[in-house]
Amino acid sequence: MTSARIPAEKRVAIVTLCLGLILAGGFAGLVLLYGHQLRADIRQKMIERDAAVLYSVAQQQIEITDSLNALLPDARREGMLALALFDESGVAVEKIPASQPLVDLSLDDFVQLQNGRTISRFHPAFPLSSLLVEAAPGQTSPVLEVLLPLHRRANRAEPIGFVRYHLDARQLSAKLDALDVSVQHKLLFVLILGLSLISLIVAAAHIALTRAQRSLAERSAGLARANFELTLASKASALGQITSHLIH
Repeated sequence: MTSARIPAEKRVAIVTLCLGLILAGGFAGLVLLYGHQLRADIRQKMIERDAAVLYSVAQQQIEITDSLNALLPDARREGMLALALFDESGVAVEKIPASQPLVDLSLDDFVQLQNGRTISRFHPAFPLSSLLVEAAPGQTSPVLEVLLPLHRRANRAEPIGFVRYHLDARQLSAKLDALDVSVQHKLLFVLILGLSLISLIVAAAHIALTRAQRSLAERSAGLARANFELTLASKASALGQITSHLIH
């Protein structure tokens, strides 16, 4: 009886362990996937926030003066590293500082801007020598690149030009790093809590299944003994009838 119960208990343990691993793996995968997507969404909204502010200010200046040159004073703003203006065909017409090399728009950026979309890119280690001649070779810094389409008040369908800003993003970089740490801590807490609950559920299921298996084994053993006793009783009764018949 004991030798028959041990394999069954091992099978129960293997089944519950596999179930626990499947549940834990699925839960961890979903949490990590959702956490990664949530982190990416929040980061993108933080990166795009400055673009929304700049677009509102730049568009207001263009509507007042009806000239791209109205944006040139923006280059003197605190945190502004560089500014470049482009006409409606994407050709650079002005740049500050003037020493910027290779001021142009990529085809993909031009198409997006033509469609009225703003573009924000965060560069965690941007080579400053591509913007500032006084920057040391190899010197990098966090930079936010923002590209905006510009329109006249009377005609919002066709842009009159585009502007590209390069902004000092050290504060933004620190906020993004803090966001990453916060998201990681929250994900770790959720993972620990969820895996702990799954472990408790699997352990409870293992105990319940083990008890049910033992109860079933005991009932099976009882039925086997009862059948054996009934068989002996039947044989004894038959033997008694034969003996009685012989005596008579």
